[in-house]
Order: sequence, then C-alpha cells, then structure tokens
Amino acid sequence: MKIKTYRNLAAFVEAVAIIGLPFLRINGESALRFDMPTLRLYLFGKVIWLQEFFVVLLSLLFLMLLFIFITNLLGRVWCGWLCPQTVLLDISQKSGMVRSSLGLVIPHIVLVPLSLVVSASLIWYFVSPYDFFRIISGETKSPVVIWFFISIFAIVYLDLEFLGRRFCKTVCPYAKLQSTLFDRNTLVVEFDRERADKCMGCDKCVRVCPVGIDIKNGLQMECIACARCIDACGSVTEPRGMKSLIRYSFGEGKVLRPKTVILFLLSVVSLLFLVYRISALPPFAFDVLRSGELYRVTEKGEIMNIYVLSIKNMRNRDITLGITVKRPDTIKVIGPGSVSLGAGEIFHQNIILLSHEKTVKREPVVFKLRDQEGYEIQRGGAFFAP
Repeated sequence: MKIKTYRNLAAFVEAVAIIGLPFLRINGESALRFDMPTLRLYLFGKVIWLQEFFVVLLSLLFLMLLFIFITNLLGRVWCGWLCPQTVLLDISQKSGMVRSSLGLVIPHIVLVPLSLVVSASLIWYFVSPYDFFRIISGETKSPVVIWFFISIFAIVYLDLEFLGRRFCKTVCPYAKLQSTLFDRNTLVVEFDRERADKCMGCDKCVRVCPVGIDIKNGLQMECIACARCIDACGSVTEPRGMKSLIRYSFGEGKVLRPKTVILFLLSVVSLLFLVYRISALPPFAFDVLRSGELYRVTEKGEIMNIYVLSIKNMRNRDITLGITVKRPDTIKVIGPGSVSLGAGEIFHQNIILLSHEKTVKREPVVFKLRDQEGYEIQRGGAFFAP
C-alpha cells in the first residue's frame, strides 16, 4: 500500500474531527468553542471563564513542547501529513487536474465550496454551528458574523488559488524553525546514495514534489516530508523488483536519545499538570462585600452589619449552594441557608448579622459556601460595632 493512502486516511480523520467537533454537544454546549459574547471557553464539558485563562497559557505550553518533541523525533511529519494548509492544497491540486481537461472555470468553481466549508468550520469554533446556520438563513441577525465569514472565505480562497505551496516555503514560521529542531537522528526523507547507481534519472520524484525540490540533491529546508517522491520512485523501481531509492530514515538510527526522552517527559508532565489544573478549577466563586456602611444601630439598640455575597456559577449546569456563617453565639444570622444558580449565573445575596449585645466589639466571622458535591469555599470577614 502506498504512503499516499495513509496520508489520505490521516487527512480524512483530521477533517472529520475539525468539522465535526463543533457539532458535538456536551452539557448543551459545543465540545470546543470560545464564546465571544460571554468570553467563555467551552472545553469538553468544562467552562473556562476569562479569569481562568491561565489554563489556555498552560495549553499553549503543552502544545509547544509537544511540537518540539514531534519535530525532533519525526521531522516535518506535521507539515506533510496533518497541516491544514497541506490537506487543503492536496484537495485543490485535484481540482487542478480538472483544469487541464475541462478549462479554466472549473477549478474556481471547485474551490468556492471548499473555501466556504473551511471558513464556516473556523467560525464554528466561536459561534455555535446551530446559531451560525440560523444567521446565514436570515432567521437571526448578526452582521459581525456575516462579515467575518466573508473575510475568512476571501482569505482562504485567495490562499488556495494564488499563494499555495509558497506559503510553506516563505511565510510559515514553523517551517523556518526546522533547522533548529532537527538533529542527525530526526526522521527525514532521503535518497539512498548507496544505491545511487540504480537511479534511472526519470526525475519522477521531482515532478511530483509539491515544493519543487530534487531530493536526490540531499535534504532541503523546503521539504515537507509528504513522501510523494517515495511513492513516485517506488512506482518505477518496484515493477523491476527493487525497493524505492527514496525512503524515510532516522539518520544515524538513534531513535531513543537523551534530547528526545527529555522532550517527551516534559510534554507528559505539562499535559498531566494541565489536566490537573483543569480538573481543579472551582465550580463556583464568591466574594464578600459590604453594603456601604460598617454597621448600623437599630431603634432597639441592636448592632447590624449588612454583607453582600457576590456568587458566580462557573459551570455549565445549575448548582445549589449551602450558606453558613461561623460567628459568635451572640450574633444572629438573617438570610437564606442556601441559594440556587443557573448555568453561568451571577447572583448577589444579602446576609444580615445582628447582635443584641450592646457591649459587643469587633468579632471575626467566616462565610462558607458548599455545593452538593462537597466543594467548599470560605471567605473571612469581621463584625463591626461602635
């Protein structure tokens, strides 16, 4: 089986994941989406609020370490197998075959629906696809979404039609980092020089190369490790009973080396820490505020302190919180013992502390909120008196 078959399979799985993920709903929301109006990130059932965006920084740290590890071990496998630019250009190249046989109008027509799907799938990570279709149909008005959709469509179409592989060779910053991440044991596409005398000089490997290099001249920065040259060479040599003269190779063959092991361990540690931090995010948050004055003396001579509990449900589901106040026995609590909040709701609840003792002085108090799963948050305060 040709390497091209495995690349096509990888591209298909990636396309299904990217396009299908926004349609997957967990707790009533997209599995992965950053909601612009509310500034919330929906992450596989978790809700990440703006004040919790350090998690995104941790995610970027993990992805950076993972990319460095993969590049050091497998070279430009991302560029040749999974990069969306490569996948889209492979599809657009097939439309180029139609151009040669049916004229110049066909490829433009083929690229339009492709660009529309890509543009829509990008929007779906910020606007729910169900809301997006209502906006496109005119059922819901949102000029901002429409203009973003049109702008992204124009960029994607122009990229596929005019920029193409030049993006990989000139613009892509990741491609420029390869020289610093490679070593003598990184997986690369190479020409077997020990069998160079068997090369028939057909240059089929050059003709199929998407970036236009001759791999027989050695590894070059432009190579994206797509393995088209391997398949092309094999189509010529295998009928003659020979293996392809071009192959994937780990250079000196030391796959497990200190640098690679260290990068792998760092990637695993960063992933575990990221998972821990996400799982440890609090289900709710609250602060204790005063109503404006330290204390108030009633007509009966009682000392009254009024507090405002500012409570925020940080999850995408309804929760019920129990409210307790730790205070001296001489201080009475006036207020509800529990409060219920909807998903993402912010609620303010007044709590009154009242003392009948005229001689009471400043006393420490502790406000406690506990959810139904036993998660508790405490906030300290003070009861003030004349």
